Formats: sequence, structure tokens, C-alpha cells
Amino acid sequence: MRSEYKRLCASAASRETLARAIEAIARESGASVTRRPAYLSRARAVLLLVSKGAWRCMIDFEAQSSVGAFLGHWYHDGGGAETLPLHFGLTIRGSENPYHRRKATSCCDSFDAFCVSIRAGLMALGADGPAPGAENPGA
Repeated sequence: MRSEYKRLCASAASRETLARAIEAIARESGASVTRRPAYLSRARAVLLLVSKGAWRCMIDFEAQSSVGAFLGHWYHDGGGAETLPLHFGLTIRGSENPYHRRKATSCCDSFDAFCVSIRAGLMALGADGPAPGAENPGA
């Protein structure tokens, strides 16, 4: 039995539909989306980079992926001491790096759950990302 990810990423038209849905979520959340170039080895893929403040989320819809799940790779793209908001891993239905709290991964079996995850992550980052110190209230 093929996973929902494999089924939905099988055709160029369905990958485009997935990408447009993520672009709409990003716009609603005050984020921007850049389409990354798909190189020859990944010609059957739509590669997105969602940006909000200095935070990024890489999302790939790839027909040849061996993972079989929807993944969002969150990270901070810049200097400063910003860390992810408290409990961000739970918010995005994934996990965060417990050491520096500057990267996390969303992992969902269904596209609907993935959309909820991306929307929740972008909303948790606030208007321009978390305010300095807001992510660690006791600091």
C-alpha cells in the first residue's frame, strides 16, 4: 500500500497542487515562499523555502523520495540568540533540536496534518519570529 505522500507526489500536477496549498498557508501567516530550483537528480520535485523573519522551513514534494511522509525542516537563518518558541516541536507535530533549539522537523503522514503543522509553526513564530527572550520566559 502506497503512502499518501507517495500517492500525492506521484504526478507533476498533484505536486503543484500541494505547493500551492503551502503557498496559501504561508501568505495567510505573513510568510513568503520561494521555489528552489530542482536539479537533474531531483527533476520530479517541487522544492519550497518558506520564510518568516529569520526563520525558514524547507519543504520538498518529491516523487522519488524514500521517506513516504511530509517533512518540514525548520531552522534559523542568521545570527543572534533567537531560539524556537517553547514547545515548538509539539506545535509542529515533530521534534526540535534540544541542544540549541534553532532547528526542528515536522513529520506527518497526511497532507491535512502537515498543513496544520506548517500553519501552527508559522503562527508560533509570530509576526516576525519570536521576540528575543520570549522563547525562554525564565531567562
